[in-house]
Amino acid sequence: MPSEYRTISANVPMNFLTAGLCAMPWLAIYLHDWSTFAIVIHALQFISLSFPWVVPESARWLLSKGRTKETVDIITRAAHMNKKSLMPEVIRELESIALHIPKVLFSSPHITQLVQEFGNKQKNAKNTQATALALLKTPVLRLRFHVLCVMWLVMNLAYDGHVRNSEHIGSNVFVSFTLAGIVELPAYFLTIVLVEKVGRRHTTSITLVLSGVACLVIAAIPETYTTSIMALAVTGRFLITMSINVGQQYPVEVLPTVARGSGAGLIHTLGNITGFISPYVVYLSKIGHYLPYTILSLVSILGGSICVLLPETLNQILPDTLEDGETFFMGQGYCYNPCAGSRNEDGDREMEQYTYSNSTFQDLNSTAENTGRIPQEEEVRERAA
Repeated sequence: MPSEYRTISANVPMNFLTAGLCAMPWLAIYLHDWSTFAIVIHALQFISLSFPWVVPESARWLLSKGRTKETVDIITRAAHMNKKSLMPEVIRELESIALHIPKVLFSSPHITQLVQEFGNKQKNAKNTQATALALLKTPVLRLRFHVLCVMWLVMNLAYDGHVRNSEHIGSNVFVSFTLAGIVELPAYFLTIVLVEKVGRRHTTSITLVLSGVACLVIAAIPETYTTSIMALAVTGRFLITMSINVGQQYPVEVLPTVARGSGAGLIHTLGNITGFISPYVVYLSKIGHYLPYTILSLVSILGGSICVLLPETLNQILPDTLEDGETFFMGQGYCYNPCAGSRNEDGDREMEQYTYSNSTFQDLNSTAENTGRIPQEEEVRERAA
């Protein structure tokens, strides 16, 4: 999926979260009973039980597992639903990707058989059986995984703290909760713009730090300045919403496909631990109104500072294997600006395997047909040189 569509697909669904947040106070008023309210909002979660049969599997993930036929079936269904026709060239290219020699047009039956045999081998390959624990075995992936965990812990604590603290920023908790939720709508659309213009890393880092600064100012001013506190609290909520939107997208782009689901799931699970901590942070306001905001400011600034260790994924090819995850996005530097060019030098090297000439692949096809052997990546590079 192109970079700009990854951003839209990650942020547009969040509008439904905001709609739910804005509706919750008024649903609570209508039901007028906390137990009935809890049953109603949690009963809707049973809809998710139908997702395994309704939501298709990731085509990219299936392809990384060597399950080419299932990949083609899903894309064919998607094309049919969109009233589009799937060109034969697309199917052949999918097969070539599974073979790790992109852009080859496999026209002979013998080559097709080799592709199918390679797909069967991929099912049993060690690299396709990666779990979240595999991310801890190599230094680069281990660092990125730990940073993503800390980032998500910080974001969840800060966001949940802002949501729970809504009752302290106005005279009416229902109105305050609704207004704070409405603020998230422009945050979603601004996030879409910034991550495509500034990049994921800088957007995440800057919004987290600024959110922390807003909380720090609240902690420093007297409690009687209610209007200023409410304005700053809404600003902090706006900024932390932007950062958590990028945070939803970041693990999916940084982690390799073979461990993306399990790795992102573990990151989100660890982040949800802060749901047990944030109520106690908010309740510290009983001691002093500055305490919750002081804690939220410190963790936000810390999280924003750590995020600079993550790579920039804007306009970059996403990693599929553990080896890709260890080598992709290297050489960017902390000040790398994706807007300075379409792609950094490392990105150009990543694109190299996708841009070999047709004559190179015709030669490789002939080799495969004559010998029955699948050319290796090193051989592809030698022929293209």
